[in-house]
Amino acid sequence: MVLYQLIPSGNGVDLMSALAIGFIEETAKLLIIGYFINSFRVNYIFNGMLIGACVGAGFAVFETSGYTGEFGLVTLFVRSWQAIGTHTIWSAIIGAAIILAKGRHKPVKGKTMVRPKFLRFYLLAILLHAGWDWQAPVPYLAAFDIQKWLIIIAGWIAIFVLIDAGLREVRTLQGQRIIN
Repeated sequence: MVLYQLIPSGNGVDLMSALAIGFIEETAKLLIIGYFINSFRVNYIFNGMLIGACVGAGFAVFETSGYTGEFGLVTLFVRSWQAIGTHTIWSAIIGAAIILAKGRHKPVKGKTMVRPKFLRFYLLAILLHAGWDWQAPVPYLAAFDIQKWLIIIAGWIAIFVLIDAGLREVRTLQGQRIIN
């Protein structure tokens, strides 16, 4: 909510407004994810992904509660199927990206956030979020929620790329003697 006070976001349906909202919400979740990664001294991709997913799911619950109060119970049904491709996976992407960028056994710092390993996934999460909110001027994308399905597929491709990186990390660690 603090970021919404600082950054004008508009109505959320035009492209610039959707980008602003994506930036605001993904940055807010990034700060919380980074805090938990530092607090728990997390060093592995799957742990970062899990923390990110938890933060994203919690965010989605509060956001859905607000929308339900405003638009009624039908909101729960719509947002339930949409949950497979929104805040939870966008935040999981950010959590894994933080781990990729921060370096083993080092805390998350500001310089972590400017590394290309982090930025490409962070920007992807912002673009996925913006694409979700944006009402594209192409009418057939709204039919059958095609735009939403394309965003869900793109998000899951990113998740599978990060899962692959996590599995490679696990294989590497299995071949080493792990000392805490």
